[in-house]
Amino acid sequence: MGMKRWTVTVLLACAAMTALTACGDSDDGGKLEKKSFKITERSSDDFSFSDNPPKTKLGNRGPEKFSPGDQLGFRSDLIRAGKDVGDLFAQCTVISGESFMDAGGDCTGVYKLAEGSLSGQVGGKPLFGEETTTGIITGGTGDYLGASGTFSSPNNEDQGNTVTTVTIYVPKD
Repeated sequence: MGMKRWTVTVLLACAAMTALTACGDSDDGGKLEKKSFKITERSSDDFSFSDNPPKTKLGNRGPEKFSPGDQLGFRSDLIRAGKDVGDLFAQCTVISGESFMDAGGDCTGVYKLAEGSLSGQVGGKPLFGEETTTGIITGGTGDYLGASGTFSSPNNEDQGNTVTTVTIYVPKD
């Protein structure tokens, strides 16, 4: 998987957390409200790579190899109904593996929207090489205060922008 595909996949997975279309379900005896939404993540070309020794070459598709401690950081635009509604800020640390297909590690992200922010996390191995990236929502602020849940984002580098599905549970008022 190339750097662009990985970036779009992770970004979209995180970005999906931001478009809010309530489903209206309630779980946990009426204490939590389930909300599910889709959001599009668009690469902003804001990307950085910190190369921990041994050093690698950077090609058109990103680093040729990874080593433990390498870090990737990026920002993506979050799009809903054709309008820019926020940003995703994410950072990944590689712990094991050498290539995009077998690297293991941890990515954390913050989805900044007008309604509040959501935090998300993806980890394990392979970190970037799956057909679909699935992660967890670990918290939120504003309208997302107390949120927990999941997100799922297909890796579709060749199709451009990625649409991520987010399902969260927030405490009822």
